[in-house]
Amino acid sequence: VKIPARLVGMVIGKGGWGVKVVQGSTGAKITFEDDSPFNLGHSTRDVEVTGAPTQVLAACRMIADQIAAEEDEIEPEARNKIFIPDELIGAVVGVKGCTLKAIKQLSGAFVNLITEVEVGTFAQLEGSNEAVGKATVLVNTILGTSDSFHQTGSDGHRRGAHEYAASLVAEAERENAVNLVDNGGDGEGGAEG
Repeated sequence: VKIPARLVGMVIGKGGWGVKVVQGSTGAKITFEDDSPFNLGHSTRDVEVTGAPTQVLAACRMIADQIAAEEDEIEPEARNKIFIPDELIGAVVGVKGCTLKAIKQLSGAFVNLITEVEVGTFAQLEGSNEAVGKATVLVNTILGTSDSFHQTGSDGHRRGAHEYAASLVAEAERENAVNLVDNGGDGEGGAEG
């Protein structure tokens, strides 16, 4: 089964509660594709549902109903699509997707990379006007809309893009640490994914 990548967290639920409810109600086993750099540009994630045919069908129906209900409720207020040059995809994604996650956390926007055949790769931003605005500034800063910020090395890569992306990750990590302390160390701080 494929589900929209932006709804994976909703289907899994806080602490895995959403999956536990579906599994407990149907008897099916549900396994999500790992959140790896290989699937960062995909708009969907694979979900494996196993069990007896009636269990699988019931679980798939429950998941489909959750997704349909959520999609009806969450039409984003704003959207933006920003072209990402091939040489800067690594800076925007970061190691194991850490820069994309930092942009999402710091802006509050849903951020995904999409590839359009014969066109290229884009950062797709969705959310509130404020969140998309913040994410747009962060992505454009990585891309070097301010040419004085970036320097191109002998290999053609803009060093400032990678350095700025690393600073976003560090800022998001600091924010997570503050949230953890503010919440009494219960691990529930930070932005929801």
